[in-house]
Amino acid sequence: MDKQITIRIPQPLAENLEKELKQSPFANLDELLTVIIQYYFEHKNSDSGPQGGGSDEALRKRLEGLGYL
Repeated sequence: MDKQITIRIPQPLAENLEKELKQSPFANLDELLTVIIQYYFEHKNSDSGPQGGGSDEALRKRLEGLGYL
């Protein structure tokens, strides 16, 4: 079994995540957060620098729009 940790997030963000979870195919908040974090790192690592289309900024705006940031 993988080692697991506990993280702390602001209450308003937790509430937004709970709302999103109800509309998602994920079984629990751990699954949803794991996918979000994996998505972030996959796109961050595939960015080829300043000419990479600004994917970090686009991702940040998308996550803000969804209430994650």
